[in-house]
Amino acid sequence: VANAFVVGLCGVISTSLGGFLSDRLHRCRGIQGIIPAVAFKLALPILCGVFLSSSFEGAFLSWGLLLLVAESWLGPVVSVIQLELPSEIRGVGAALFSSCALIGNIGPVILGWYDPGHEGIGKLMFLLVSVCYVLSGLSFAAMAIALRSRRSRSRSISIIFVK
Repeated sequence: VANAFVVGLCGVISTSLGGFLSDRLHRCRGIQGIIPAVAFKLALPILCGVFLSSSFEGAFLSWGLLLLVAESWLGPVVSVIQLELPSEIRGVGAALFSSCALIGNIGPVILGWYDPGHEGIGKLMFLLVSVCYVLSGLSFAAMAIALRSRRSRSRSISIIFVK
């Protein structure tokens, strides 16, 4: 019950804050990639607290803090889907996004099947989640660069056609 409360509360705060910052800073080209890239970089040391804490309380506190930081990617990604995709394919883009999230949520089930029933699974999870956080951060940084480049090209093209 406590985990559900922490996941729900911290998830809502984090996703809302990420979306709020994305909306407020929309004039900064690529902000939808910058916010999650920075969040995943900040989340990596907190992830260490989740897996390496010597107490349940410390791990649980780290878990809540991790959710507050790392889940801020959702708002900016939905913003990119709404702003960057042509209106004719936004529904497909949203559906593909939801499918990717579903696939990502299968990971814990697979790890549960793999779990031999001893503490070794925690080390594997720590390694896998750390690698995923690094790759996610790099992917969001690449998205920021692509958005910055695309928006500067589209503005220059629109200026050419307006004149």
